[in-house]
Amino acid sequence: MAEPEQGMVRQIAWKEIFPWGILVRCFRLAISAQVLILMAVGLTLTTLGWGLLNLVLSPSPDWCVIPKTQCPWLWIVSWVPEQMGSVNLCMSPPPPGQTETGTKQPKNSAPLPSASSAEEALPETSGRLTTVPASGGGQWWRPLCTALTGTGSLKDWLYLILAWLWKLAVWAFFGAVVTRMAVVRLAAEERLDLAKALRFAQQKWPSYFAAPLFPFLGMFLAGLPIAILGLFLKFGFGILIAGLLWPLALLAGVMIMILLLGLVFGWPLMWTTISAEGTDCFDALSRSYAYVFQRPLRYLFYAVVAGLLGLLGWILVSQFAAGVIQMTYWCAGWGYGDNAAELVQQPDSGLLANVGKLLIRFWVACVKLGAVSYLVAYFWVAASAIYLLLRYDVDATEMDEVYLEEEAEQPSYAMPPLKPDVSATPARPTDTGAGGSPASGPEPSGPAAAPNPQE
Repeated sequence: MAEPEQGMVRQIAWKEIFPWGILVRCFRLAISAQVLILMAVGLTLTTLGWGLLNLVLSPSPDWCVIPKTQCPWLWIVSWVPEQMGSVNLCMSPPPPGQTETGTKQPKNSAPLPSASSAEEALPETSGRLTTVPASGGGQWWRPLCTALTGTGSLKDWLYLILAWLWKLAVWAFFGAVVTRMAVVRLAAEERLDLAKALRFAQQKWPSYFAAPLFPFLGMFLAGLPIAILGLFLKFGFGILIAGLLWPLALLAGVMIMILLLGLVFGWPLMWTTISAEGTDCFDALSRSYAYVFQRPLRYLFYAVVAGLLGLLGWILVSQFAAGVIQMTYWCAGWGYGDNAAELVQQPDSGLLANVGKLLIRFWVACVKLGAVSYLVAYFWVAASAIYLLLRYDVDATEMDEVYLEEEAEQPSYAMPPLKPDVSATPARPTDTGAGGSPASGPEPSGPAAAPNPQE
């Protein structure tokens, strides 16, 4: 009898050896049509809300989250690529001394002025995804830096708080929908219906919205005693008291920094926790801070891998969008006989022509918006995958475990199945004679005798 072969490897569990391979699947989910549309709507709503705050409160220029403009639609189109970083979807910039339209600049002429409005910031030539002027660079983060290093009026502070609360409210819903779809797809290998994801986000929206606010509340409570201690610095004896109590102030500062670090690096995990576990904001806070501080190197490794894969995906998506715009203008030039992209930028063509050009620029802007929406979509999908990996490392929870809502039982209007009545007394068989007639015998009498229904 031959001995069985030993030491033969018949199957390799790649998912157990390289669990971070789940990050490779994020790109396919991030470019799905439903996710891209959700992200585009979220970006648009965020920008519209900020624009309304700009018009109502009119903050100082350094406190504006987005640049002020006269045309809200062009403002949305110009802002979206800017906030994701300076991107150029097409070839290298034109050579020195040559403008975007291809005409050479005279040697003795003054340099061309930079675009100072949203209309000038959207040249569609060569199908490029251009940005707003350089003066708007860093506009997204400028108010935060101004708030930390300078002082502003009460109206500026109110504007900044409302702007970020609006952003949190919008993405507490749209981010919830995408992370819910992502965790079910990545963990359970199931496609979650969009209606179910929307319903889940609507039910859990208070938890998504409140989860990042609790660390801010903790930082405020920790910083309030330090602010009170700062009042003692106004007079000499108070400085001595402050010097004696300063170690306690430093401990409060340590607590503030711990809360701040956990919030900066762990806030995406808060929303993915709710999406994967179906719990509340308190469980989201506990898990996010635990994963960040217990597995910081693992977290960094997963973030780097996800960032590299996302960068490769962005190159593909951006070049595809640039190709769509470029090839459309190029083919339109066959019939037009000239550069169709330059025609779209010429405003003096009559009312109907200007309306048509505006529509062309609108649809081109939709392509740009779809390309940039990939960045936001990939961020949420990758955050969901990283959460599943960290949960596996810290809690030893299997990757395929995710909270799934039980389907409600539909009411049935069919008749219930018939069941025999066990309490009924079976009928006594009738004895018959040889000829088939009833056998003779004593008839039952008395009140207990049952009547014959056939008589």
